[in-house]
Amino acid sequence: MSAKILVVDDDLESLKLIGMILQAKGYQIVAARDGQQALERAFQEAPDLVILDVMMPGMDGYAVCQRLRADPRTSTIPIVMFTAKGQLADKVIGLQSGADEYLTKPIHPRELIAHVEALLARAARFHATARPSLRAKVIGFLGCKGGVGTSTLAVNVSVALARGPAQGKKVALLEFRPGMSTLALQLGLPLRDNLQRLVEQPIGSLNAETILAQMERHPTGVMVLGGTPVPLGTVKPIPPLHADAITRHLGAVVDYILIGLVTAILIAILAITAPWIAPYDPLVQDVYTRLAPPSPDHLLGQDDFGRDVLSRIIWGARVSLLVGICSVAFGGLLGTVLGVLAGYKGGRIEIAI
Repeated sequence: MSAKILVVDDDLESLKLIGMILQAKGYQIVAARDGQQALERAFQEAPDLVILDVMMPGMDGYAVCQRLRADPRTSTIPIVMFTAKGQLADKVIGLQSGADEYLTKPIHPRELIAHVEALLARAARFHATARPSLRAKVIGFLGCKGGVGTSTLAVNVSVALARGPAQGKKVALLEFRPGMSTLALQLGLPLRDNLQRLVEQPIGSLNAETILAQMERHPTGVMVLGGTPVPLGTVKPIPPLHADAITRHLGAVVDYILIGLVTAILIAILAITAPWIAPYDPLVQDVYTRLAPPSPDHLLGQDDFGRDVLSRIIWGARVSLLVGICSVAFGGLLGTVLGVLAGYKGGRIEIAI
């Protein structure tokens, strides 16, 4: 499939010309006329590369570039700033804003294509090394609230797997919880800040070897990477990109990964899915009306982990099984949400229960 390129320029003629040059080489084109539209297109279309003008009404190209770099969904997309602003100071600001290339108009079409091809090739090499093939079967445990036994069920299933069907295979148990972790306590393992040590490392330094070195081994053979048992809010949140890197690097060398998912993920799912299903389910409608503000961003505040883990761990990897745990009162709600997830058109969940 040909690469998808987002072209952002407030000048319609420039937009058409750049689009024609790229389409002649077989690229798919997504267009935007201003900064806000550019962000919306980037989040919706997930382009492989962005060609970005600087001088635009409202949000300029520098601000757009910074927003793209700050969001985990778009932080690694190659960005080419393509503008008539050719002063040295302009170029420095552009590169400091996060652009990979800074090109000035006018430019020969062959030179533009050469830069695009080079950036796409570089990005492909990066993703080939940074995102290893995920061979492990992934089982996620999703609790509707704290205290319903999510971690306990994850522990019991991992031990049962290691002693039974997966005996002789590698079973990893993870808990992406920034505080209030109970895995080590339940399994009688030393209380260490192993997960936090990994979170503090640059993503580029993470690999299977460094992750395995931070995992504790239970007598049953289960390898455990848990958070700390300290109160919530006293340690740094787990960045979604780190959670994704840890899961993928580990998934390339083990056979099973069991993940205790934080409650915020269910809140994010509710915020994203409830507008579609509320008209058909009175319970969902009632809960959404009482709990959900206009957008997932407001619902989750400053902590984007719940929302971003959807695309990075649940929808990005093939989850073999997603298990929901809740009290009877929330059974209908969680069942509806799991059903939506299992049938989501972009999803990769095989079974949800």
